[in-house]
Formats: sequence, structure tokens, C-alpha cells
Amino acid sequence: MDEAPAPTWVSLGNVSYSIVGRQAFVGDREVPLSPIEHDLLRFFLEHPNEAVSKQALQERFWGCRGPDTRAVEEANLRLRKKLQAAGSTATNEVVRGYGYKFTVRD
Repeated sequence: MDEAPAPTWVSLGNVSYSIVGRQAFVGDREVPLSPIEHDLLRFFLEHPNEAVSKQALQERFWGCRGPDTRAVEEANLRLRKKLQAAGSTATNEVVRGYGYKFTVRD
């Protein structure tokens, strides 16, 4: 039995991401991102509408645990601002007291 090939693109709303090329797009416009923003966007696009705790993101992307989640908050804020500035219909919205989820905005 053949396994399905791994996806090369993930998307939500008008945001798409080339996994192979590590390129983010809003519509047909490429959005420049830092390495951590690339990782966060890919993760969020692979887990749409799923609430993820700040601690889980901290452990996954920064390899550490603890109460200080400022790096997570700052990286998510930068990503959100870049996507919004490009006209994104999807965003990494705050789940108050918990973390974030990537959804299409109303």
C-alpha cells in the first residue's frame, strides 16, 4: 500500500506556505519572515483552528520550559503584524489566558 506524499503547500484563507521553498504568501504577494516566523506559520497552517498553549509553542520552537513566554508572544505578534499588513484573511489570534489559534478572520 502506497503512502500519500507529504504536502508541499499548506494554506488557510488567502495565506499559503511552500514547505519546500519556505516561502509565505498572502494572495500572490510573498511575505518576508524570520526563521521562527516561518516555523510558526507552517505549524499554524498545519493545525488550523486548533488552540495551542504558549507553553507548547515554547517547548516546540524554543526547546525550553518555564513561565516566561515573552519570546513566544513577541514572535506571534510580529507574525500577526506582517500577515495583517499584507492583507491576510487569516491570523494567529490570541486565546486569552492560554495561547493562540490560526483562523480565518470574519
